[in-house]
Amino acid sequence: MDDIFFYSVPLPGKAYGCIILDGNGDYIVFINSNLSEEVQLKARKHELMHIKSNHTYNQVIEIATCEKEANRK
Repeated sequence: MDDIFFYSVPLPGKAYGCIILDGNGDYIVFINSNLSEEVQLKARKHELMHIKSNHTYNQVIEIATCEKEANRK
């Protein structure tokens, strides 16, 4: 529970990464394997900030606000 698992996979479009919370309460983080290693590392840090900031898009918080907060930290 509350573990974080990272997977590097090709993602569509301009997506850098995404997070899924599984049924066990663990975070599954997908990072776009089409990105350079440097950009993948930045994407990992960005997605971790979403987790640390407790951003879930089922909350009544605009996605743009979550993205700004994750980019600031």
